[in-house]
Amino acid sequence: MANRITVLGFLIFIGLGASPLMAQNQCPTLADNHAERGWRFLHAGQIDQAEAAFRSALIDCPRNLVGQVGRGYVDIERGNLDAALVRFETVIARDSTDTGAIAGRGIARWRQGDVDGAKEAFDTVLRLDANYPVALEYLTKINQPPRQPLPPPYHPDPQD
Repeated sequence: MANRITVLGFLIFIGLGASPLMAQNQCPTLADNHAERGWRFLHAGQIDQAEAAFRSALIDCPRNLVGQVGRGYVDIERGNLDAALVRFETVIARDSTDTGAIAGRGIARWRQGDVDGAKEAFDTVLRLDANYPVALEYLTKINQPPRQPLPPPYHPDPQD
């Protein structure tokens, strides 16, 4: 499970591209470097190091959206879903097009059992980026028909 979320986090980081980093030109370059390092740690499954790097990014620049999204994924990894949602909502309030934060909100809601909330989040991501892999993956899970129970095995009547 840990590797799964780190891979998803890395895909989201790739989806973030350089634009959020460049959009934060009011933040010191060092904060961006910490955030990028945090995503590399998260991708490698090094959750403690990822958290420390994202925390450093936010200490250097509390407005660093990439660091905030990264901390949200660390929170998901640790099962702190409410904390993750707060982080993602904070980012979305500042940038309603941040697909990483919106996808993170969807993952957290999915993990909380809020299927409708997760679907809404992933639908929003796909309106912004029709090929976003995490959203496509989760919507496939959400839209799968429920499994039907198998019929009981056939046992011939011993009287026949």
